[in-house]
Amino acid sequence: MASKIGNCPIQFFPMLGPDNIDGYDATAPFITDGLASEGNTEMSSGGPYQVQAFLEGSNGDAKFTIEQSSDGLNWDTVIDGIDLIIPSNDSITYEDIVFTGAFIRINYNNDLNTSGTVTFILTQK
Repeated sequence: MASKIGNCPIQFFPMLGPDNIDGYDATAPFITDGLASEGNTEMSSGGPYQVQAFLEGSNGDAKFTIEQSSDGLNWDTVIDGIDLIIPSNDSITYEDIVFTGAFIRINYNNDLNTSGTVTFILTQK
């Protein structure tokens, strides 16, 4: 579990079941587990955050959508966080000034990509 020291940002690597998706297989769609903000010291509601996505060894672009939930059961998409394109063998950063949900997760779509790995880093500032 991550903790914040002073004003330093906190970084998380979203999980897919028991597996850390740092370098996870980028050839098929998946949804990460939701990180909780309430009742769990990981994510805090109300503050700025960013999601970085890295696509390596790929042969095509991929996409991801950022989803949020107030209860961990019913999910909706974050405004402007829909179908964000990760260029082949490149990265993208999405940043928002405030996280209003209680849970956050990544919905990954490999689109036309059939090789490589994808890494997501969630940073709370």
